[in-house]
Amino acid sequence: MRRGRAALRTMAAKRALDEPKLDQLFAEPIVQQLMHRDRIDEATTRRLLRQAAVARATPPAPRAEGLLALAMGSPLLAGIRYAWDIAVWTIRRRRE
Repeated sequence: MRRGRAALRTMAAKRALDEPKLDQLFAEPIVQQLMHRDRIDEATTRRLLRQAAVARATPPAPRAEGLLALAMGSPLLAGIRYAWDIAVWTIRRRRE
């Protein structure tokens, strides 16, 4: 039986409600032990998650045309471009 998009969205939303919040995860003793072992603190993890959310929400740059578009279509160059964009974004945020 095929389900419509609305039914799938409803199922996904229900699953999202069942997932624990970050505060609940950080309160778990096993999570605290793992973070202590890995020398990672809660503030660093939250900052990284915020940066990832902002990076995902940023609209993509306009597509180039011609030879540049062909070169930028390369997965390697696309990865380099993404890393460069994140580095520039981070530097600009630190200056503000």
